[in-house]
Amino acid sequence: ESGIYFRASMPNVVLWYLSAMFIAMLILYPILRKNINTFTHIIAPIIFLLSIGYISCTYGHLDVWGQWTGFTTTGIIRALGEISLGCCCYAICQKISALRFGILGRVILTIIALCGFIVVILKACGNIDTFSIIALLILAVSITITFSNKGIITPALNRINLTNIADVSMVLFLCHCSILPSFTSGLICSTLSP
Repeated sequence: ESGIYFRASMPNVVLWYLSAMFIAMLILYPILRKNINTFTHIIAPIIFLLSIGYISCTYGHLDVWGQWTGFTTTGIIRALGEISLGCCCYAICQKISALRFGILGRVILTIIALCGFIVVILKACGNIDTFSIIALLILAVSITITFSNKGIITPALNRINLTNIADVSMVLFLCHCSILPSFTSGLICSTLSP
């Protein structure tokens, strides 16, 4: 995603995000370390709003990564915005974690988080392109609530060992371009649309 590549040398196109993420972290981490509060409360929201706002106005969706913008690729801009959003969510999560909620508050937080996940999953089964920026915001809210450990089902989730699922998801992420033709060609599931 630095812009120095040849299409023929990119056998696995899903790795664009890892490349963009590492470059974005190289830029953002020193700023974050200098003053975490200034970064998470001021700089990160500005970076998020400007970068994702630029992508939204220019492309209308988040499914962009290899286009050259004159200064950098859209993948770097997207990674800067999404990592900055994650930093904001972390700060909000810390604030929520410090609060005390009654049973009704915990139920409401759980319902909000679950509804957010369900809406994004349902939209992902169709055409999520035009919904992708809204999906990013919904996921940010749901993940922030979930990681705050204030939901009703959080204690049950904390007892589950998800290490094997994490390993499988990494393999699926890195190999899904190789596996996808099996599904879209009708070999495995003929009713599944691309």
